[in-house]
Amino acid sequence: MQSFSYYCPISIEQRPIYEYVKLKNSFLLSWPTLASIKYFQKLFTTAVIFFLINIPFINSFNISAYDLINFTLTNFIFVFFELIFLNLYVLLNWVYVKDRLFNATVVYEESSWYDGKTWIKPPIILKQERLIAYYQIAPILIRLKKIIQFLILMIIINSLVLFIF
Repeated sequence: MQSFSYYCPISIEQRPIYEYVKLKNSFLLSWPTLASIKYFQKLFTTAVIFFLINIPFINSFNISAYDLINFTLTNFIFVFFELIFLNLYVLLNWVYVKDRLFNATVVYEESSWYDGKTWIKPPIILKQERLIAYYQIAPILIRLKKIIQFLILMIIINSLVLFIF
């Protein structure tokens, strides 16, 4: 087997593959890589925490806790918005890394003087990183987009039900 060694002037922290590994090992940003059941358990737990944290905030809108339907629906709308922002944050991080892996060039900083340099990836590295972007990250992005779409739909449904009551 032939060994390839390429000179890469980029520091390890700025390499796209390192950024990918860092995302996979991150606490929050690694959630979409989990199995579906584990991922939805984490989202549900986060939603419950947001729901409990929102209770005093919802009370400040003079929505009485005695009017349980309006109170709960309003709180759900806020929870869904918070989950959308959380998932957008995760999505944007994964999109950034996917773009860095997919691009044939890498822009990096050699020092703190903002002297941006560009490194052209050798074909073998480009091929490996594009495979990671396509087969590892693309399904994550699809999952996150579907979750965000579902949450938007839930906001619309809750708003309509709240309007009726």
